[in-house]
Amino acid sequence: MDCAICGEAFSLIIRRRICRRCKRNCCINCIDKNYVHPASGSARTGDSDPAETCVDCILTDATNYSISVQEELDVTEEINRGLKNELKRQLVAMEKFRAFLVEFCQSFAPEKSIIGGDEEKYVTKDEEENIDPTQPIANLVDLGSMCLQNLYARVKIMKSELDAARKDRDALQHTLTQKQQHLEAVSRERDSMQMALHRINETVIRLEAEQQHIADLRREYDALRVRCLKMERQQNEVLTRQYATSLPRQSVSQDTRSHNMALFSLCCPRIGF
Repeated sequence: MDCAICGEAFSLIIRRRICRRCKRNCCINCIDKNYVHPASGSARTGDSDPAETCVDCILTDATNYSISVQEELDVTEEINRGLKNELKRQLVAMEKFRAFLVEFCQSFAPEKSIIGGDEEKYVTKDEEENIDPTQPIANLVDLGSMCLQNLYARVKIMKSELDAARKDRDALQHTLTQKQQHLEAVSRERDSMQMALHRINETVIRLEAEQQHIADLRREYDALRVRCLKMERQQNEVLTRQYATSLPRQSVSQDTRSHNMALFSLCCPRIGF
């Protein structure tokens, strides 16, 4: 058998060795007994089976390790570039945040009349106009926290005022609703009174017409009564003359008298059978 790398034949002097990586038969000149992989931390010593690796596998490991190291360096450089850009972006954002804090603190500086407390804890009007924009952001954050408390107190006051105004509005709305209902009731009562007045006017007109009719009937009645009295007197005079001139003829039949009375009863209701 020959060495798989250099082709030299094996003998008692040149003994056959087996590579632990590729499992090929190699001579002692083409194999390293104490090979340590570049990525490993220490060599394998004291093993019953020596860590023998051929030169081809060593070259392959070295090449792969160099490539991996280069790739790691490229990745590290890319990461560093990304971190640098991110750091720049964070610095820009931090400066914007600093400017926002300064503007916020200047706009909503705490007021003792709202927040309360001792004079050393809160910023006065003169101090709030001279806020140092270069001071640490932590100080600006603390000042912004006090400003936020001040703003919260203002919002609470405005909310209480808004609630009071809403209650007043509700009370006024309730009063207006009651007045509207009262006006509607008065309007309905007015309509009913107008309808009743209209019916009363119609009744008065009918009564006046009936009174006029009654007056007409009364005049007709009076005229007929006068006429009947006149006819009765005339009849009495005629009967008296007839009675005085014709006493022998008292035996006039009752039928003739009844006939005459019937004729008079047609003209006067008071004359009848």
